[in-house]
Amino acid sequence: MSISYEEAKETDVIALSKLGECTFVKKFGHLYKKDDLESFLSLEHSETRYSSYLSDPETTIFVARTSDHALVAYSVAGLLELPVENYLPNALELKRLYVSSSYQSTGIGSHLMKIFIDWAKRKGDPDLYLGVFSGNTDAQRFYERHGFSRVGEYDFPVGSHTDYEFIYKRKSGLC
Repeated sequence: MSISYEEAKETDVIALSKLGECTFVKKFGHLYKKDDLESFLSLEHSETRYSSYLSDPETTIFVARTSDHALVAYSVAGLLELPVENYLPNALELKRLYVSSSYQSTGIGSHLMKIFIDWAKRKGDPDLYLGVFSGNTDAQRFYERHGFSRVGEYDFPVGSHTDYEFIYKRKSGLC
């Protein structure tokens, strides 16, 4: 399997939106009422959302593509927006790391994580944060394998529903 990695471009917006929506629904769709899910997807996985990420100079999207240029995974990285207290001003956040279900457990997620960490090092090696659903133990183990540890929790709205989420942190200076 030949996979290439690069920064996303504006021409990727439709594919990012579709992959984000499909991946979220496949993993979590059963947890929500239809109206809550549709409301969340229309805000968080719209083409407009991904266009705004791409136009923000503080945000970067990295993508993984197959040899036929199909987008199969992506990560969104930028300034920290999670409700964290006493953080250093240059802290960064991994906002999303989505891998198509048919490409999970192939190393693509780990490679995107390495790209994110390397990107952060070029920005001064700050502390890194991410939010993860409290019920997503597979993702929690994945993040722990990459040097993150749980440091807090917060409420995350999905329509009118509220998820309980964990905040994970990776201290600067880790190899």
